[in-house]
Amino acid sequence: MRFLIPQDLRPVVGSRFLVRSLKGLTGDRARLAAAQLGMALSQQFERLRLLDDDMKKKPPFLDFGIQAVTLRNGVQLKGIDIASKKDAKLFADFVRDIDSDDDTEFADDPLMTVAHGRTPRRPAPTAPASPLLSERLRVYVDDMKRVGRAPKNILDTQFTLGLFIELVGDLPIGQIQSAHFRSFFDLMESWPANASKKKEFVGLSPAEVIAKARQGDYALLESRTKEKHRDRLASFFNQMVREGVIDRAPHLGMMHPRKAESEKITRTPFDPAEIELIFGPAFQPWATKWPHRFWGTILGFATGARVNEIGQLYVQDVEETHGVVGIHIRASQPDQRLKNASSSRFVPLPQRVLDAGFLAFVEDVRRTGNARLFPNLPLDKNSGYGDALSDQFRAYVKKLGITGRLKSFHCFRHTLITALHNEHGFPATVVQEVTGHERSIPNGLSHYIQPNTLKARQEAVDTYGPPAQLPKYESGMFDAELKRAVIVSNRKKGS
Repeated sequence: MRFLIPQDLRPVVGSRFLVRSLKGLTGDRARLAAAQLGMALSQQFERLRLLDDDMKKKPPFLDFGIQAVTLRNGVQLKGIDIASKKDAKLFADFVRDIDSDDDTEFADDPLMTVAHGRTPRRPAPTAPASPLLSERLRVYVDDMKRVGRAPKNILDTQFTLGLFIELVGDLPIGQIQSAHFRSFFDLMESWPANASKKKEFVGLSPAEVIAKARQGDYALLESRTKEKHRDRLASFFNQMVREGVIDRAPHLGMMHPRKAESEKITRTPFDPAEIELIFGPAFQPWATKWPHRFWGTILGFATGARVNEIGQLYVQDVEETHGVVGIHIRASQPDQRLKNASSSRFVPLPQRVLDAGFLAFVEDVRRTGNARLFPNLPLDKNSGYGDALSDQFRAYVKKLGITGRLKSFHCFRHTLITALHNEHGFPATVVQEVTGHERSIPNGLSHYIQPNTLKARQEAVDTYGPPAQLPKYESGMFDAELKRAVIVSNRKKGS
């Protein structure tokens, strides 16, 4: 490392530059260490400026060298050569009275001990000024579990904070500053999208992932994904302030992205040509391998429900009420979960879905002894039942040539919302009640405006269509897969 000495301090230091080695550190870790040392030197320069003239006229120190010294931030410097008192003054962290005979003043500063002609001694171990990031992360995650946060939320939090610790360092939380956040997000500009799902990054450390990504042509994180990382870090440090662990949240010193950037569209509706491709000749060969591919895709298209809301459906969630057949999106079973309170709803099914034979399929599921509507979908303890269907659908549409990064199962939701609101002119509140969004009613009116009737929701989904010719279901089509699911379930219960 090569540090430029401020011009006004060069007569005191005796040189224009200070050069130090960072042996053993490479890449981003070396850059972070250099930044930390630069900050420490800046503080030393300010201390030098406060020294009085008498201090600066003291006789020079004898030349000496130190094999290694550990700074308070944990970075270790090796092979330090001190040519004069001017060099030594750069590291006078704890010196207030340089003529003091009390060597306890230098007990944790081996450099100044030698400078005063005393034998250096090993500093006594001291407790950190504040707990390490990793320690507080464990407490934070335990608290999230205690209050019932969603497993995926907990997993995402652990991932973001784990990355932060890996890339910035497991430092005492009280030492974290805005500079660490800037360093982290500078590195995240090179983080590849969906890195955990790419085999070339499996087993690599975060620093190695970034280094490899910089050498290749990989899609990078969307603005909204980076914003989610910011939100998780902000939630963590805000909680540390509330608990009194730190006085001020360090991220507050950072500028926020422009609103237009943070609200950039992350998904787009399927256009008519793409819908025609999805439900064209290729659909039957792909969809008839598994019931969730066939009916899960149709339900997503017809109702705009989230993929996990569909994947976790039980047979008893399909019901006729007041003459309307629909599905309950709810968390009435231990393995069901909702994104938020507004997500709980009853969604009427379009007549076109019923005409395609959906109720015959429901009866087949019941007859074969399955409780879940899509029993072949595996449960991911963090993400629920939707991951497998989402991944399979994504692979299917990519083979059809629908390769845009913004195209996924979730686009069915955008397709329905856009059509109901823009093409058919349904009020936003009706759309929100179908899709499970919080109703956008001004606070002053929220107590007066009652939810729309079931009939209004039925009219909305029937008007929407869905806009495609749906394949017909034949009773017994998935009996083999449904019976296999029962066998697998019984084995798990017996094991």
